[in-house]
Amino acid sequence: MVADKLLELCDAQAAGTALTGTAIDLKQEHPNLGSMTPPFVMIITPATVAGTAPITFNLQDSADGSSDWKTIATTTITADDFTEQAVVPLPVQHRRYLRLATTVDTSSSETATGTFSAVLNNVYELKRTAKFEGFEIVKTID
Repeated sequence: MVADKLLELCDAQAAGTALTGTAIDLKQEHPNLGSMTPPFVMIITPATVAGTAPITFNLQDSADGSSDWKTIATTTITADDFTEQAVVPLPVQHRRYLRLATTVDTSSSETATGTFSAVLNNVYELKRTAKFEGFEIVKTID
């Protein structure tokens, strides 16, 4: 996957600490990337993330980039389950500035280690859940 550095939400962010990322300015009042074809998504890629703490990823938007941040897409992943890319679709409508904010629930001595990166993109690969080995044509009776 080729990603645009200007659409990077974070790079090598520590999974065990909360993040309030810097804003990406999309340079339009209503960019609405979620309505494009193919639509844009937030792709979160782990790098050896482990632990029992749940990590909540909140994609937020704002009209001015400094206040009134609202969560427009969210997902929560337990660190041990965060072994593959997570793909979160952007809503059809959103405002000019976007940022990623995360929270990590470390109560009850839960931990999260490792790092992750996040980017906005409209190209991603879905992992196959079953092996594909081909098929045989079987004659049927008409």
